[in-house]
Amino acid sequence: MEPASITFVRHGETEANAADVWQGHGDSPLTPRGERQAKAFGRRVQRQYFDTIVTSDLGRAVATTEAVDRPFVADAAWRELDMGEWDGMAREHIFSEYADLLAELQAGRDIRWGGAESYGEFVARVDAAVDSVGSSLLPGQRALVITHGGVIHAAVAGLLGFRGRPRPWPVGRITNTSMTTIDVAPRQLRVFNDTGHLDLDLEPRPSDSPSVKLVRHGETAANVRGWWHGTTDLDLTPTGESQAQAVANSIADVGNLVASPSLRAQRTAAAIGERHGIGHETDARLGEMDFGAWEGLTTAEIRDQFPDEWDAVSNGTDIARGGSGETFSEVGDRMMAAMRAIAARGPTSTAVTHGGSIRVLTLNALGLDHRGSSLVALPDNTSTTSLVIRDDRVELKDFNSAAHLEA
Repeated sequence: MEPASITFVRHGETEANAADVWQGHGDSPLTPRGERQAKAFGRRVQRQYFDTIVTSDLGRAVATTEAVDRPFVADAAWRELDMGEWDGMAREHIFSEYADLLAELQAGRDIRWGGAESYGEFVARVDAAVDSVGSSLLPGQRALVITHGGVIHAAVAGLLGFRGRPRPWPVGRITNTSMTTIDVAPRQLRVFNDTGHLDLDLEPRPSDSPSVKLVRHGETAANVRGWWHGTTDLDLTPTGESQAQAVANSIADVGNLVASPSLRAQRTAAAIGERHGIGHETDARLGEMDFGAWEGLTTAEIRDQFPDEWDAVSNGTDIARGGSGETFSEVGDRMMAAMRAIAARGPTSTAVTHGGSIRVLTLNALGLDHRGSSLVALPDNTSTTSLVIRDDRVELKDFNSAAHLEA
């Protein structure tokens, strides 16, 4: 059975968001754009079932929740960080007038924001709220929580362990009405900042830094049967072909198109290229992890036939998979090199690759190694994951977005 999960949604754009004004417990109405975002989110979740729907009691969250048109419970525990006297002030004014306090926050000192709530108090409140909803769910049940960007960011930072790191953190800002899903037990990030329900005019302005959209190939017979396949080459199933067409239709700006040399990635890239009237290049660095002697086996078979090696990997030792395959760090190094090379070609690029390789790259971008693999889910077939490539770091914009498959 699937684990219980919580899907977090940020409220629609408010007048304060549009004016770049900080808002915590103070409130601001949705803009017309925010109302359209909320309606698009509401239409999307009409296709989905949730056992529990909870919202922050602040007006902007309640207004967004009403677009779902289902019963919900409002709870003050899901409010944004209380910013005290900074609430309602323009970002530029705060950065100018309170530079010393902001420097202390940047350095990691846990002071009270605007004299109100400290970050430590805030994340304790968020963690308690997440635990409360999570403990109420049975395996397979799903909760929908409409809340605020800071709350979602805090929940993700807690799961992935970067709350104590110096800023900037390795994930981008939470987009209005984006959807982020965390499995409850064990805790795992399944989806991050998914905006697949938003048209381009409802999306935020693109980053000035180049971005790469990673697409996992369509379904293969090995995926259906649970076989580990890295270098083993298989074609797409009929379902995989339909998935490839769906993701091709969903991508608005492909930019430069590059693919792994495997047949399953080439076929998926061809569908994207045909839809947009462009060709694609091949980059061997985008290939899946080489699993060595584990190729073609199920997880249960690997455990039975290679117990010592399986235990070593499970306990955090980064050995070559299947004896002659690759290590996690080797895959991460080649994928990161590929990302920087692809990003150098232009502001937007699309790379068709593999689930394992995307997860390794995502973990590396988050500052995690192979020991953190269980914290991030394997992306779904033809899901998209976007990275912003900056000079000094790589930032996760979204992860495992697959709205094109929900219909």
